[in-house]
Amino acid sequence: MQINVTDIRRGDRFSDARGTYIAIAAATPCDSDRDGNPRVNIRCVKDEGDTVGADGTMHLDRSSRMIQRRTDRTVEIQDRELPIAHKSDKLPEFTDEVDLGSTDREKAANHLRIRIPKVVRVLEEQGSERDILIRKGLHAGISVIELAELSGLSRARIYQIRDGRR
Repeated sequence: MQINVTDIRRGDRFSDARGTYIAIAAATPCDSDRDGNPRVNIRCVKDEGDTVGADGTMHLDRSSRMIQRRTDRTVEIQDRELPIAHKSDKLPEFTDEVDLGSTDREKAANHLRIRIPKVVRVLEEQGSERDILIRKGLHAGISVIELAELSGLSRARIYQIRDGRR
């Protein structure tokens, strides 16, 4: 089915002359190109033959990228609004508020003051999950050296997690 790029929605598997992609978010308007043609941004991942898993969701854990297309372009839709989960879904969105300061530097600093605590909370939750997995690994008989290699942590950190000092 052919559709206009402005109609791309989250979970759409689409292709154009440049490749096949899965949309992580709906197409959003952006600035015009040099010739004044309106464009859209599409956050997506390259399609690598992903399939919907047993839980009914397509898990896309690789990095997404933003592509821009002119609004007069069409794409071929292979699948429409697939149920997807992407690693970026776990991180809070960057706020779009514009009245956070008078200079670009103040606005950037205030955006970060809002976003940093949210991201830190998410990372702490993931850290707790990591610690639980480390303890389960030790209980299952995985060596400290192997856990350190698997997790990217030092052996000392593994022992701290094991002993509850972290």
